[in-house]
Amino acid sequence: AAHCAAFRWSDKPMSRRPTTDLIPSGAKPLEAPRVGNGLDLQMLLFESPYRFLIQAPGGGVAVFDIAPLATGSWFDVYCYAEELMEDVPAGAEPPPRQGMTPEAIRKTLLQIKTSGPSFEEGGWHCVAGRPCNISGLQGIGLTGEDRVLVRLDPCPGICQCNGKEDAYRKGGQCSPVSQDPAVIAPLPGERPDRQDPLGEWCYVDAGSCADGVKSKLFPTMILSYKVCSFNMPAGPWSQPQGFPQQGLAMPLTPSNSVKLTMHWLDLDCPRLTWWPVYVGAFELNLRQAFAVALGTHYEPEDLSFEYTVGTNYAECFVQTTIAVPVGVNAFDSRNNVRRAAASWLPEDILRRMKTVSLIRNVFVGYDHSVTLKSISEARVELDPIPGTAFGWGRETFVAPGNAYHLCYCNGTESSCITERAYRLEIGMLHMSGPTVAQAASTATCIGGLPCEVAQLGHYAAVNGSRLVGLPGSVAG
Repeated sequence: AAHCAAFRWSDKPMSRRPTTDLIPSGAKPLEAPRVGNGLDLQMLLFESPYRFLIQAPGGGVAVFDIAPLATGSWFDVYCYAEELMEDVPAGAEPPPRQGMTPEAIRKTLLQIKTSGPSFEEGGWHCVAGRPCNISGLQGIGLTGEDRVLVRLDPCPGICQCNGKEDAYRKGGQCSPVSQDPAVIAPLPGERPDRQDPLGEWCYVDAGSCADGVKSKLFPTMILSYKVCSFNMPAGPWSQPQGFPQQGLAMPLTPSNSVKLTMHWLDLDCPRLTWWPVYVGAFELNLRQAFAVALGTHYEPEDLSFEYTVGTNYAECFVQTTIAVPVGVNAFDSRNNVRRAAASWLPEDILRRMKTVSLIRNVFVGYDHSVTLKSISEARVELDPIPGTAFGWGRETFVAPGNAYHLCYCNGTESSCITERAYRLEIGMLHMSGPTVAQAASTATCIGGLPCEVAQLGHYAAVNGSRLVGLPGSVAG
C-alpha cells in the first residue's frame, strides 16, 4: 500500500517554512504543529485520502492523482509505503506495520509549485453599504479574462461525480432518479419514472464534497447532491445575498500609472502600522511632495499608496509604493518623477516630515529622524495589473455581514459560465455588517424610556461602528 500527501508551505506569519521532528516542513496551512503535539509522520501519511493498493506479487507502479491544490503555492509532497497485512480476527491485536522509516519518507520529497493566484490566508475586508473591491492578487498566469465569484458555501474544489455506478446502474452521473431499487435507471436522455425528492445526485469520492453521505443501499459508496448544482450558471445558485451581478466580480479596468518604491529605515513599524493617525500624517506629506513634483496637473488625492512592513534581523523597514495615474502621458510623467527623485524630491520629503511633530513620533533614528535608504527607478505599469483586482461595480450595496468564499476561474482555460468553473478558492471575503438574523429581527422600545439594542448580530464589528434609528417611512 502506498500513501502520498501534499503539504503547503506556510507564508504567514513567517517568511520561511517551519520545521519539526514529527511533521515535514510547511505542514497543513490551518495548523501550527510543534514537536510533541503533532501526528506521527507515518500516521499523517497513512491517513491521507490519496492511496494506492498494489495486489500483484513483487509490487508495481502507483500513479497518484492528488486533488487540485491551492493555487500559486509551493508544496512538499511526501509518500509512504508499507507491506499489505492480512486481516486479523475481530478483537485480535494486529501485527506491527512493516513500512518506511521517517528518514526513508523524507527522501521521497518532491517540491512543486502550482500556477494561478496565490491563496490569501488573511482574505479581504469590505464594509456593507460601501463599494467593495478585492485587489493585490499575486500569482502566475493571471489575465484580464479571469473571473471571481463570491459564495456563501465553499467553492466546488474537487467535488465531482466519480463515474461509478451501483448495482442498479445509478449514480454514475447527475440524475434525479430515485434511489429506490424498484425504480429502473432511465436510458440516456429519458426522464426517470420517479425522482429523488432532494433532486439530482451522483456518487463521489470520499471527502471530496462537503455534503457527501454514505448511500443507505450501498454503504461503501458516497453520494452528493451539491455536486450537481455546480452544473448551473454561475451566480444564482451560490447564494450571495445582496451582491450585485449575482456575486460575480469583474476585473477592474486598468490604466497607465507611474510607480516607484521608497525604502525607509529608522521607523517604529508597529506604531506606524496600527495607528491610522500616524499613517495618515506620514502619507499626507508624501502626497504633497509628489503633487509638487508632478506639477499642477495632480492633486494629492490622485495618488495611491501601498505599504509593506518587514524586518531584516533587528531592523524594521517600510517600503512605500506610490502609484500615479497618468493615462497617455505616462512617459512624460515618468521622466518628471525620475528627475525629481534623482534631485530634490527626497530632500523635500524629509524636510516636510521634520516639521510635523506627529510624524516624528514614529521615527526612531538620531534626534527622532527617519532614513530614506533608496528610491526605485520610476516605471510605467498598468494599474491594477490585469487579473490582480476585481470588483462588484462602483455602486454601494448592502450584503449581510459574514465570511464569504472567493472562488477563482481561469478565463484562458474556461468560459467561466457554470459554477464548476469557479472551483478554486483564493481566500475569504470578510464583509463587515449586520448578519442575516439581525436584519430580520425587530427591537421594541417605549417612548420616553431609555432604548437599548442588546447583543447586536454583527460580523467583523469594530469600536468605530455606530447604530442609528430611522423612521420606517419614505423619509427614513
